[in-house]
Parts: sequence; structure tokens; C-alpha cells
Amino acid sequence: MSNLQAIQQNGRGLTSVPDWILQTSSLTRLSLRKNRIALLSRDVCQYPLLKCLDLSENELVALPPEIGLLTALQSLLLAFNHLSILPRTFGLCVNIESLDLKGNKLTNVPFFFTPFVRLTRLDFTNNVLQVCVLYDFDAVISSLKTSALTCNSGAKV
Repeated sequence: MSNLQAIQQNGRGLTSVPDWILQTSSLTRLSLRKNRIALLSRDVCQYPLLKCLDLSENELVALPPEIGLLTALQSLLLAFNHLSILPRTFGLCVNIESLDLKGNKLTNVPFFFTPFVRLTRLDFTNNVLQVCVLYDFDAVISSLKTSALTCNSGAKV
């Protein structure tokens, strides 16, 4: 199984990432949506080729700082979890094109989104955003094709 490039384990009631997944070295796509994962193992962040990670509809409360090691990551789907903050190291994922964070508990859009010049899709819908601070807002929005910040509690940009 070490040569698998894509794995889908959706809706299986998983509370953690199975060991057999962590033993695959050539993974480019991992989908674990609709499970019960609350804490993401830092071992998931050891895939240098990972381009798409779908952890939507889990119970995630935080991401490990090692998320920044996923520099090839292009699509990160984290919708409908319990995230209230993103680690600073997330800014190292400079190849992100699609980022879905809708339905979490995020209170702000952190400044480290400025390196994401490839970002074409951004969704912060249904969070509890209060502040959106981007030091180079023009650079971020110039590449966006789709963005959503609706249904937040008084977000200020």
C-alpha cells in the first residue's frame, strides 16, 4: 500500500487517522470527511506530495503546527469542524488554491493569508468572524475567483 496516491475513508466513524494510512509514502489526495476526528496527528503532515486534504465534517478543534510542512498542498477542506484558530505555520502552505473553512468557530482571518497568491477559492461562511486583517489584501484578492465571508457576526475587513 505504500504506493497509493489517493485514499478515501469517508463516513467511517474514525476518531483518528488509521496507522495504515500513515504508512503510505506517495499520497497526493486524502479524504477523511464525515468522521469523528477531533485531533489531527502531526504524522499526517509528513506527506511532501499531498495536494488535497479533505477533513470536512469532523470534530477538529485544532490543527497541528506541522500543517506548514504540507507545502505542496493545493486544496484544504476543513468545513464544519470546531476550529477557532489556525496555527501560524499554516502560512507556509503557499501553494493553496482552494481553502474551505466554512462552519467553524473562527473569530478572525489571520494576516498570514498574504502569501497565498495562488488562492482562487476561499470560504469563511458561517464562522464567528470579528476581524479580517490582511497586510496585503490586494495581493490576496487579486487571484480569488470565489470568496465567501457571509453569515459571520459583524465581520470588519
